[in-house]
Amino acid sequence: MERCTVLNGTLAWDVSGNYDEATCLDLDPLVLYQTCPDVDEPEWLFKQSEDKNTK
Repeated sequence: MERCTVLNGTLAWDVSGNYDEATCLDLDPLVLYQTCPDVDEPEWLFKQSEDKNTK
């Protein structure tokens, strides 16, 4: 967490350690939303969550 910062309104990893925005790795949530394929959530994930809530 020492290398995490906020850049352009999103989470960024400070690769160099000196908060140089040219060397930070940031993930734009809008680009991810617009370019990544839709995937189905694995069914086992929901079952696991339901099992934890019933105990």
